[in-house]
Amino acid sequence: MATLDDTRKITCPRRRVGALIGPRGAIIRALQQETGTRIDIRQQDGNDDATIVISAEAIHALASDSMDEAESRVRAIVL
Repeated sequence: MATLDDTRKITCPRRRVGALIGPRGAIIRALQQETGTRIDIRQQDGNDDATIVISAEAIHALASDSMDEAESRVRAIVL
């Protein structure tokens, strides 16, 4: 089983989450595929913010570069 090499968290307004997901999940799926990362969105009831968690598997040779790219692109969408 692969372990996670790196995990990054971004806090953003909940109202921006839809822009990251895109129509039928198209944007978030494309970001994950293009960067080789996993992007999870965590929202709690009663909280105006959401947490976006970006992770990459340790076996990915360019995990750090992928994480940088994914983080930059997510920030451009939600912040």
